[in-house]
Formats: sequence, structure tokens, C-alpha cells
Amino acid sequence: LGLTQAPWICTLRLAQHLLPYHPRRLGALCHELGIPMGREHRADDDARAAALLLAHLLPLLPPEVETVEQLAAFTDRPLLQHICRVNGFAGRPWTELTLAELQAIATHEDLDPDARHSLAHYRGEVEG
Repeated sequence: LGLTQAPWICTLRLAQHLLPYHPRRLGALCHELGIPMGREHRADDDARAAALLLAHLLPLLPPEVETVEQLAAFTDRPLLQHICRVNGFAGRPWTELTLAELQAIATHEDLDPDARHSLAHYRGEVEG
């Protein structure tokens, strides 16, 4: 078919970067932002809502994000989580975890990049 690999952009992940305290589900996020959703979990309605969400988010991007490739790189950066999602600590704000609990989380070998980034942030190992 001659298809080429295009950059992949997740509008929900982009929203998590730009609107970190907003809902993480497409329907709830669209509702909160006043974006028409249609029927959730229907391919055509979800695709339309994702496109409208992307149009809503593009003006919020930092000025240095000018190309699709830069947008994909921006979206792929690790997210700073405010609520821990690590087993045994899930649902708790990272800011309420003790140093001992953070050290226990650090022993988990299966942390995803977002959890690793959040752990380092809340342990004071990175800025931002």
C-alpha cells in the first residue's frame, strides 16, 4: 500500500500534559471543556471528539512546538502524576507519600516512565 510511518499523537496524553488537573477520560474531558462528545466508545463519535479536543489543545502548546514531529515528542515526554498509580499506593497523592513509601516504590522493577518520572520529582531528584 505504500504506507509510511507517521508520528503518533495521543490527544488524551497531550491533554494530560497541558491540562494536568482535568479528567483523564475522553468523555469526561470533552464534557468539562464543552466539546460535543456524541456516544462514548463509538468509533465515529470518539474520533470526532478526539479531533475537536486536538483543535482545542493546539493553541495551548508552548510556542517552540511548531511541527507534528515536535508535537509527538512533546506528547511522548513523561507525565508528572499527581496521584500515584503504583500498586499498594494507588489513589494517594504523591505529595502525601512518606520518604519510606517513596523508597518502597523505588524498589518496584515494573514502574512505567510516568511513575519513574513522578517518583524522581517527588523525591527531589528532578526539576519540574
